[in-house]
Amino acid sequence: MIASDTPPLPPDLPAAQVVRVVDGDTIMVDWEGQRVRVRLIGINTPESVAEARPSECFGSESAAFARQLLQGQTVLLETDSTTDAVDQFGRLLRFVWLRDGRLANYEMLARGYAFRFDIPHQYAFAFRQAEHTAREQELGLWAPDTCDGQRVPVAAHNAVPTVAAGPVAADDLLACPFPGLPAGSAPDYPVRIVMIDKQAEIVRLQNVGPEPVDLEGWVMCSIMGNQRHQGIGGVLAPGETRDFPHSSENIWRNREPDHGVLYDAQGQLISFWEDQIVE
Repeated sequence: MIASDTPPLPPDLPAAQVVRVVDGDTIMVDWEGQRVRVRLIGINTPESVAEARPSECFGSESAAFARQLLQGQTVLLETDSTTDAVDQFGRLLRFVWLRDGRLANYEMLARGYAFRFDIPHQYAFAFRQAEHTAREQELGLWAPDTCDGQRVPVAAHNAVPTVAAGPVAADDLLACPFPGLPAGSAPDYPVRIVMIDKQAEIVRLQNVGPEPVDLEGWVMCSIMGNQRHQGIGGVLAPGETRDFPHSSENIWRNREPDHGVLYDAQGQLISFWEDQIVE
């Protein structure tokens, strides 16, 4: 069944055969005589096949739904004019369509099995609406009892303790509390990382919620260097976007991917920024 607000299937897309579903946002296909990996544009799912560490909460469920949706299917692959065709890991970046007109990227969001990866693309508005509806209806990873009631899945080995009252002092938090990449675990709410200018050492944050957000005690980290971006603070008004220059020595890696992660004063994961460009 296709939702009424699902984007329409474009004509004349190249076909590929799904031979393996790697996880909720990555598949392996036979395409033009080659076996290649395809990363679904615009979504992130909790890790289910992370090397040397346990799967993230709800990762198995996301992967299982993706298998049900895609395993063995003939799919149609669509590129996006605003997104690179191939990522730094050699994966094709595509919208993955089923022949019946369903868009797999959208379905993962609409059913509550994925988070929206907020990058510019042609279906960004539809994806935002799909995630919002899934969240409002408490579907999948948004269900109250998901991950023992955490509401936002976070790998158990990565969990950061919270306190009953009062902010956590910045010096009491590790620079980057989560080892490795948090991947799809970040809700990007109520604040999201819009971009990181690594060369200028500037982080841009946006309040996407309906209330002002006090950033006192919040922690912004460079994953690669395991270092904290100094200078995050103040109050963000609803809808406000603001740049935060780093107030100490350089921490961001300019010549290799250096992902960023934002935590609130209680150590809760808020936003994740995936650096997809090697400068």
